[in-house]
Amino acid sequence: MKRGVAQDIVAFYSSSISAIEKQETIREAAGESLQKRAEKMIDFLKDILVDLRRFMAQYDFLSQREEVQFFKAHNPVLLHYLIYYAKVYTLELRTSIMKDEERRKMLKKERKVLQSWTHKNDGFFRYVKSGATDLDDKYFLKTSADMTLITDPGQWLLTETFLTVPSYLVAEHLANEKYDAYLQAELKFSRHDHVAANGNGKGSIVWTAPKIAAAEIIYEFYFSGFINQGTAQLREIAEAFETIFHIDLGNLYRHAMDLKIKKDRHQYTRKMMEASDRGFDAMNEGSVA
Repeated sequence: MKRGVAQDIVAFYSSSISAIEKQETIREAAGESLQKRAEKMIDFLKDILVDLRRFMAQYDFLSQREEVQFFKAHNPVLLHYLIYYAKVYTLELRTSIMKDEERRKMLKKERKVLQSWTHKNDGFFRYVKSGATDLDDKYFLKTSADMTLITDPGQWLLTETFLTVPSYLVAEHLANEKYDAYLQAELKFSRHDHVAANGNGKGSIVWTAPKIAAAEIIYEFYFSGFINQGTAQLREIAEAFETIFHIDLGNLYRHAMDLKIKKDRHQYTRKMMEASDRGFDAMNEGSVA
């Protein structure tokens, strides 16, 4: 038995997701260009996947159910980060010297490619999203070998200890959803020729935390129903937030995708609460007016 590893697959997955989220926060806060941020995330994620390969070489699944869960849910989520950032990096590199109109055409072309790919694999994705399980042993076991899902010759190389073709397809679908949101946001940005406020105006109040923090707060306002007795639409709340704090959030759906898979969906709200508690404690002690 190879069961001598120190942690189970769920613990490994959770610690890996936490490390990825922390790295994303660091990269976003550094204020780097999207191309540079994607490049550094790719390097980081390669190391994560090397660790995963090593881990899986020592790991024996306790049950078929655990194996299915890994290849159907855990593995695709880990892998989709690398696929997404690779797509973003490639596009940013290709369009960096293009004129605005050329870049817009490229963005639209990329969206059409995504739509075609999704349509080609529609039956498989409908199965995954439906919550059905009757074909899981066909798709999500190491012994699974459904040749109908191989849409690229290179996918023959993916059927290894820690990755199967169906698992890769789920990961690519997750990445493509996030990539499409990125494309839509970039198209919106170029269409309106928006230049984000930089706070140089007198009396400007500018959001300086990561955009994902703003999105977290906006969604909390929306789901809590605190505004307009719960009748305010998400886009209305977001637009008000953008106006007050001089920030362009782009496509909120992209941020929602990130928040949905985060282990801690209230990371920044929690930080505000902790800072607030410290501030009120200081007021009680008389050290703050």
